[in-house]
Amino acid sequence: MKINLFNLSIIIIVIFSSCKKENDNQQQPINLLASHIKSVTVSDTSGRVLLINTYYYDTGNRLITISDTLYSYPSGTTIFNYTFEYYTSIVILKRTNSIDNQIDEKIIYNLNSSGLATSSVMIDFINSNDSTIQVTDTYQYNSDGYLITRISSLPGGAPVTASFRYLNKNIESITVSSTSANSKQKEIYSYSTDHINTIGNLNCGVLFLGNSSYNPMIKAMDSTNYELANYNYNYDMNKRISRLVINGNSSQAGSNWISMPYLMSHEILTYTYY
Repeated sequence: MKINLFNLSIIIIVIFSSCKKENDNQQQPINLLASHIKSVTVSDTSGRVLLINTYYYDTGNRLITISDTLYSYPSGTTIFNYTFEYYTSIVILKRTNSIDNQIDEKIIYNLNSSGLATSSVMIDFINSNDSTIQVTDTYQYNSDGYLITRISSLPGGAPVTASFRYLNKNIESITVSSTSANSKQKEIYSYSTDHINTIGNLNCGVLFLGNSSYNPMIKAMDSTNYELANYNYNYDMNKRISRLVINGNSSQAGSNWISMPYLMSHEILTYTYY
């Protein structure tokens, strides 16, 4: 199954400072800010592995490569490599596949003076000599670096606007509206305030996409309070997310292909860290 780069929706992220224990003889607590994801293994409810993502970073803890091994039964595996190139005012994300080792998708992000993406263009390569622009996005942030508006446009189509509302550093709700369909959809989220989210942009080295929620999301509902999805977690001895079970349909705030690759309505994700 091919994972489209457009499924970048919104990422759940963390800002956390670890405090030093008074007794220096005791083991020092892990700094969750420094806990970068090493791998994510996606399995179905029977335990069959569907996908393994492995992450690599530069010396500045920026994500530079994702090696994405996609398992197809019984036909075998396909490897997608995502590479990030960083420049002063742009970031270029390229994807190649193991079938022909050619670039098949690319996203160009334009950055502001704070290093945040303000716009992006996704280009789909039909072949090595032909390409088409698939999606154009613009982004707006609040003064704390949290995404508040994302406007997505397809070629020849009307823009779709996603508006974000925050409460206590968490995405409280997202409202998606389209002028062409004259429609508006809203999703509402709840969180586990007993834990810190360790699978966000900071832990993936992609802070140019902005901050995400401080706590792990546990439930997504629509405007009628119908449950779209729920998220159940296990944590390692350092209180980092080690296992995530997703039940239900994809939601706007819970579909991040970087740290939460979403293949089906019920999946299990297992995390390791550097």
